[in-house]
Order: sequence, then C-alpha cells, then structure tokens
Amino acid sequence: MDDGGPDNNRYYTDGYFCTEDPNHCKRGGSIRLALLSGKLRAVKINAAELSDPDHCTEFKMAKIFQDYTCEELRFCGVSLPSEFFWLDGPNGRHLCSVLPFLGPNLMCISQIYGFCSQLLKDICFRLALAMRFVHRRGVCHGDFRPDNIVFQLVPGVEKWTDVEVYANLGESELVQVIKSTDGEFDAGVPEHLVARVKFHYGNGFCSTRIAVVDFGVAYKMGFASDVWSLACTIAEIRTSQPPFGREDDVISHVREMERELGSLPQIYRGSYQDDFEGAFANDPEDDSLPAIMSSQQLKVDNESNEANFGLANLLLAKVAAFPVVTTIAAETQTKMDAHDHRRTEVLPPYSEDEVIDDWGRCVKGPLGKEDGEAFFEFLMGILKWLPKDRPSIHKIIRHKWFEGRILLVDEMTSAHIVASGKADISFAMIPSRCP
Repeated sequence: MDDGGPDNNRYYTDGYFCTEDPNHCKRGGSIRLALLSGKLRAVKINAAELSDPDHCTEFKMAKIFQDYTCEELRFCGVSLPSEFFWLDGPNGRHLCSVLPFLGPNLMCISQIYGFCSQLLKDICFRLALAMRFVHRRGVCHGDFRPDNIVFQLVPGVEKWTDVEVYANLGESELVQVIKSTDGEFDAGVPEHLVARVKFHYGNGFCSTRIAVVDFGVAYKMGFASDVWSLACTIAEIRTSQPPFGREDDVISHVREMERELGSLPQIYRGSYQDDFEGAFANDPEDDSLPAIMSSQQLKVDNESNEANFGLANLLLAKVAAFPVVTTIAAETQTKMDAHDHRRTEVLPPYSEDEVIDDWGRCVKGPLGKEDGEAFFEFLMGILKWLPKDRPSIHKIIRHKWFEGRILLVDEMTSAHIVASGKADISFAMIPSRCP
C-alpha cells in the first residue's frame, strides 16, 4: 500500500463483485467475496458514516504494517487490508478494504476437535506467536477473541473459478426482506439478504494456520489487556468454555472471577460501585474478602469442587477435570486425532454426516492431571487482577505448557534474520515442524 489515500477507481476496472449490489450498508458494514485481478478476495465495505480514513483504525494499522507484504503477514498469522478504494452508493460514500479470502473463525473449534490435543495446542501457540508479532510493532489488538481469529485456506483456493466456488461452497441462500408495516422501504434497504456460507472445518480447504483479523479497535501500547484476552481465548479453545463463564452481566462475571482468582482488588471496586449496588456480600472497602460472594458461599463452592473433581479451585477443575463437549462422535475423533496435521498443514477431515445432531452427547476429559496442572499454571500466571503483574507475550510463549515449541522457532528465526532482516516472518510456520 502506498502512502496516499484510497484509490478512487481501481476496482471498477480491475475486477468484479461476485455478490449482490454492495452499496447496501447502513450500520457497521459488510464483507463480500470478490474476484480481483483473477484472485478471490474479501472486500470489507464500511458504512458511509464510518468511512473517514482519518478515523478508520484498520486504515491506520495497514500503514503501521505496510513494510510487510501480504505473504509475510500471512506467515505471521495476521490479516490486514492490502489496499483501499471508494464506492459510492445510495447511503453515501463507502471506504472499502481488500483482505485475503479466509476460512471460518475459531468459535467452535473445540466442539469439533476437542480430542485432538496436539492440534489445539499448536493452534494456541500460533495465536501467541501472532500476538508477539503485533506487540513488536507497538500495537495492542484490543479485541482478541475466537470470533476474530480465523483459519487460513490452503493454497489454490484463491484461484477458484465461479463454478468451483459454487461447487465447493454451495449455492447462495437468499432470504426475502419483508416489511412489517405498510409503506415503502427506506432508501438503501435491500430486497433480500444473503445467508452466510456454510464453511466447515474439515472440508479439506482449511489449513492449520490462523489469521488474527479485525483490527478495528486496535491501539498503541496496552499489552497487558491483550495477554489477558489471549489467556481467555486459549482457555476457551482448549476446554470448550471461557474461563469465567458465559454470563454477560457484570455481577455474574465478577463472581466467577473471584471464585477463580481471589478477591476483587480495592482499586477496581470503586469503578463497579454502581453495578454492584446492593450486591456487595462483604464490606466493599475490605478487599481481603470477596466483593460479590460471601465467605461462606465461597467455602461451600470450594468444598463442592473438591468433592466432585478432587480439585478445590474452579478454574483448575475446568481445565483438568471438566469434560470437553463435542459434536463429533468418539470414533471419528480418534480418527481425526491420528491425522498428521503437521505434515499436511490441513485440519483433519470429517463429513457433515458425522456431526451429532443432539449437541453434547460425546464427552471426554480434556487434559488429564499432569497437562491440566501445567495448563492451570499457564493460565494463572497470566490472569492476574493487576496489569502490572501479567507477563509479557515474550515470556508466555516460553512457558512449559507449550512443550518447547519456541526453541524451534528461535532456531529457524535466527537463520532467517540474515536473509531477510525480518525476524518474525517464519514464526507461524514452525509449530507444524515440532516433533
């Protein structure tokens, strides 16, 4: 990308959109599949009111990383716009960005590959390496979670023809837009919507490489919040559940955190005063006691965990004793676990017919005591209440839970520096070569 602004006309002559009219953007925007210069690309069309380049974070991030090629960013596990252009429509002028064509996100990865321990650990390690690359540029992603991490596709997919796109991904599913009241639609409302592509992990097109996407709220510095998010993301990928539960309200969330991390420090209690009104179980000024839970309830919970799982700490019970719930039958899981993903660099295959309709019938302990305790130590070393107590990403990737994967990274990186001067380029390639 050059130092100038978005190109006005480039993509009217350089390619064509494979989707319906892309002008229908009213809120955040939309992402469309397009054929540009003979290759499939994702085109993100921002809402007109969010299209000022001076306030577009992804535009700024693309400039920060502009001395890396798209291929180098791909190796580093990061996806950023390669170019920008303008598109005029009935709702205004839209800033559009061109991104790689990528696969599904990691939201359901443990539900499919919950038994494939080394595959999931390789993926978690790639996430840490991608974060190290971003942090070395002085950037905090700001929204690091499974939704914003996707699988890269195997080479050749970007060259699919129209026929191959529909053959491999299926025909577009259109949904008619119906107005619930009388009168005309507002300007810019589409006649129909297009359903998401059903792109499952085991179709042979998803590689084991990941890409961190959506830098829309990224900012400079603030690394401690990113590593907290990394720990939560890795916990969810490896155990099929977030470490502090799925409740959205603040009180439930903090209650779960106090069960696992200890009492909420005083420095935060004032910030939550309004949220906690009437919910404090103990003196809000005394952070030696939990803010939300009574000491008696905390004791009962720990005794219950000890009785049920042999482990008093709830987080340790989750990672070492709780079962992983999957949607794939046990015999298929065993077959997938035997797949040599490090050699093929493709996610283990399975058919959609092998997915269990009754979600949750297939369970298995995820880690076992030894690996579970190492994972618990890994998480607890990161999930500290105070940002100053959290480790840097450089220390995290050397933790024993990753079983020495970083040693191979360092060895190959050292050899690569002489040739390119860019020590990060090979980071995401290494896990597949671990013994």
